[in-house]
Amino acid sequence: MKRKVIGICLLLALFSACQKEPDLPEIRPEPSAVGNGLTTDVIHNTLARIVALSLEDVNVRAFLHEEIGREFTGDYDILFELIKDKEISSGKFGNVSFSAYLESVAAEKGIDFSPVSDYLNKCKNLQISCPVYYNDWDPASTVPLVIGLPVEYNEGEGMPVKGYDLGGGENICYEEDITVPVLLVRIAERVDEEGMMRVDPDGFVIPEEERFVTAREAYEYTVQHMKSARTLQAEPVIEVLDNLEFAERLASRRSMYTYPEGKPSVGSGKILDPGLKSAAATAISAPSTFTVHPAGPYTIQLNWSQVPGAVSYEIYRQYMTYPNYLLATVGGDQINYYDQYLSIGSKYTYSIRAIDGSGNASPLTNGLESYASWRNNGNRDVIDKIFIDSDCWKWCCGLFDGKIELQYKTSYLTIPGNTNTAYPGVGVNSLGQKTKDQQRNKWCYYNHYLFPWDVRTKSYSYRFIMVEDDGAGDGTTIKFGLTFKVQIFKIVDISAPLSIEFKIADKDESFGEVIIQYWERKNGTSASTDGYNLMPDHGDARMYLKQ
Repeated sequence: MKRKVIGICLLLALFSACQKEPDLPEIRPEPSAVGNGLTTDVIHNTLARIVALSLEDVNVRAFLHEEIGREFTGDYDILFELIKDKEISSGKFGNVSFSAYLESVAAEKGIDFSPVSDYLNKCKNLQISCPVYYNDWDPASTVPLVIGLPVEYNEGEGMPVKGYDLGGGENICYEEDITVPVLLVRIAERVDEEGMMRVDPDGFVIPEEERFVTAREAYEYTVQHMKSARTLQAEPVIEVLDNLEFAERLASRRSMYTYPEGKPSVGSGKILDPGLKSAAATAISAPSTFTVHPAGPYTIQLNWSQVPGAVSYEIYRQYMTYPNYLLATVGGDQINYYDQYLSIGSKYTYSIRAIDGSGNASPLTNGLESYASWRNNGNRDVIDKIFIDSDCWKWCCGLFDGKIELQYKTSYLTIPGNTNTAYPGVGVNSLGQKTKDQQRNKWCYYNHYLFPWDVRTKSYSYRFIMVEDDGAGDGTTIKFGLTFKVQIFKIVDISAPLSIEFKIADKDESFGEVIIQYWERKNGTSASTDGYNLMPDHGDARMYLKQ
């Protein structure tokens, strides 16, 4: 068989954003024998060849293009487990499941499918992906090469891999020069061996003990989400207001956005010229009390008051600039709802309306905005660990000082009333003494509990200042900033009337002020940061949080 050499780029954008926890190694199974003496790599290559042969049918290409395009993990991939039983209409074998179609193709080409079938029945995280140029893939005219990715593949090392074309021909591929779409058969890194979501859509690696979402649940949720967003665009849309309009409408808590008959005009993520409709114009009123706040990890909780005559409630959600769409319909006796499997750091806006027995709908409540987080609302943040490099150690402790004692104070708003509150109320809290060997130029674990953080009674952000205790006295005054994140309708910045301040000794060193926001990651503001960056005058210091 004549082999042709082509270049291929296999860099997956999905994993560039992943910030892996130290105790969560990358999924990389050994290429051991999995059946009939065949290795995992051989099975992957055999399946890749069968998939390549199946792409002769345009319906199969369209089927894979649609399933991969759902991006249920946040990238262009799909688990074989999730689509193996889905029916496709093939020109050659009629209406059959995807796995039955592949088996028929294998039989026609004289390929033994039994070891592949045995492997697929056991493997819960084998995926087919289109890592590059998905948007250039027209299933009507483009037949991608299909590659079986070795489990020991390392990006950037020029390792050759086997790709298969439409006729099942084998091609030696490299990652340097690809300019067309390709498909990969490989082990998923966002789904673990048990079929649980291992990485959230933002690239955050979920600790094993916190993985409660199955890949199937994530997939079904994505299917429902896409269907709703696609078919319900004519539903009322919560307008994204600028600051002036927002301030003017704070008193209009019973207003809803409506639009003329027909499909609304969408531009820059908002309904243009929506107009206002009074609640008095409808036969049933909207819930008079409606609240939205984070609950458990990746979850936002909605609560509302019952409306006399309501037989059901419709819950709407807006995400980013997408139009508002119907998220769920619940019974008339229900007064709360948990929206789960959300993305850390993403904001969501919710509204609700009541439906009576005749089908009359109340106005939508004003949209309330909240953020999903890894936190359990109401639990305490914990200072997990702190890193101080050698330059910072010399600055705050001196060259020969054998110990360090870090202290801190925080500031947040208490709601209602937006009262600026300090924790601890008096003085500072000590993290205890650590030796040079424990702390200098390494991560030192503290496991120190802060205040209980419930965003229903406290701001969505707090301010944190750490100092190094180097002597007695109170000659230096440290002041906190005044701005905090709070929920009105949207999450907005407001300023407290008075600043929290405290005194330290002249010899003490401040590590600057850090703003902690509820929806940020444990390691700071983005997946690529290694802890919250503290701000010493010299050197480098960082901090991780947990609950």
